[in-house]
Amino acid sequence: AAMDLDQALGMVELDRLCSSSRSQLHEALVNLLQSQQPASANLSMATRATLGKRGLGQLEVAKGSLDIASDLSAMVLGRTRTALADLEAAQSSIADADARAIAAEAAALQARSRAEAAVADQTAALRAAVDDATSRAAAAEA
Repeated sequence: AAMDLDQALGMVELDRLCSSSRSQLHEALVNLLQSQQPASANLSMATRATLGKRGLGQLEVAKGSLDIASDLSAMVLGRTRTALADLEAAQSSIADADARAIAAEAAALQARSRAEAAVADQTAALRAAVDDATSRAAAAEA
């Protein structure tokens, strides 16, 4: 069973969520690090507080994206496992069908051999009967 459209779209969405989360986490880290700069870094307390709040907000957004990605990943994995199980069942069915075909071919060959042997036996018996009848006819004429 091939990957269905929902699985493919799920994988694309999962990739998008992971990339987005990576970007959000990077921005959050930058903002949080800047918010922790010492006062001598020319950033006011208000600016550092704003950067800290922005960083925390970005962490919350990234966590939400990662939660969605985790749920989506579980769904895609479940569907992939189901597709794999279906594929394994199909392969098993094919192997069983192959085994039955091989057994049927062997049985057909055996039946043909028996039929050919029976025809050969009947032909030999008929020849013997014809030869015997020919000999009797010749003996009767003599």
